[in-house]
Amino acid sequence: MNYPSEAARIAAAQAEASALSKSSTTAILLGVFIGYLGVDRFYAGQPILGLLKLFTCGGAGLWWVIDWFLIGDAVEQTNLRTAREAFARHGV
Repeated sequence: MNYPSEAARIAAAQAEASALSKSSTTAILLGVFIGYLGVDRFYAGQPILGLLKLFTCGGAGLWWVIDWFLIGDAVEQTNLRTAREAFARHGV
């Protein structure tokens, strides 16, 4: 059998992680313009928080404004989790 080399597995994992990564800038713009609907949290891969924001109109506006500053970090955490999962799937 011909198994892929370590470098090939790393490259495949990096490509998968890159393809699945989200943009912090996009999340911030979504948060500023339609964040009161929870769209930014859905984009960040946090559907439960997205639903909570949707049903509370962004926490009566307060949560919406606070998320302008927090959503970028939430996206980065999601990207790190996605990358870890991709590397684990490829055995790296």
